[in-house]
Amino acid sequence: IGCVWVIYMHRDRRKWNILWRRYKKRYISYGIGIFFVLIVGGAGAFFLKPDSALGRLFLWKITCQAITKYPWGCDKGFAFAYGEAQEAYFSQRDYAEWEERVAGSPEYAFNEYLELILTQGPVICIMLMVITLACLWAGTQFRRYGVCGAIIALLIFSFSSYPCPLRISFSFLEYHLHHHHHQPHHKEIRLIYPLVHHKEGYVFLPFPQD
Repeated sequence: IGCVWVIYMHRDRRKWNILWRRYKKRYISYGIGIFFVLIVGGAGAFFLKPDSALGRLFLWKITCQAITKYPWGCDKGFAFAYGEAQEAYFSQRDYAEWEERVAGSPEYAFNEYLELILTQGPVICIMLMVITLACLWAGTQFRRYGVCGAIIALLIFSFSSYPCPLRISFSFLEYHLHHHHHQPHHKEIRLIYPLVHHKEGYVFLPFPQD
């Protein structure tokens, strides 16, 4: 998706419009075909390792239940909140056989957004998403399409990944803005704070002023 976005942003608008008008039906059929292939590929990946896929779904289900118990974040960490929620879920004795089979003691949510909401709270998560969108907007203004495409790919990968891509993407954003904050025609970028990942959470640091 990130590569497609980069290609689209680098397109020649005049040639693009001409080709679209001339081959519109063909491009639509290609898009439908690619979408169908993605669906088949996703289904194939699910049936290739069903327990792994079901384990992720169960993990996210219990994480959402933990979020309802700690709506403003749990300062004791993900593992503690998840363990409590999973214990409470199984104590009700209203669960499927496959849920018992795939249950475990994970240290991460394998979804950066859910883990961020559970450990830091929804307010922090919303703030980070707003900052991310603002940074992507700034990147498009600077025509840094390659960097923005990489960030988009990392943000999508963070929906089902090991605990790393989202923090890497924020590091990209921090460097990306810090590299340009001295440009005289973009002083508004100084209002956007870079995100610095800290061992105990997320902290914000302002850009150095002139």
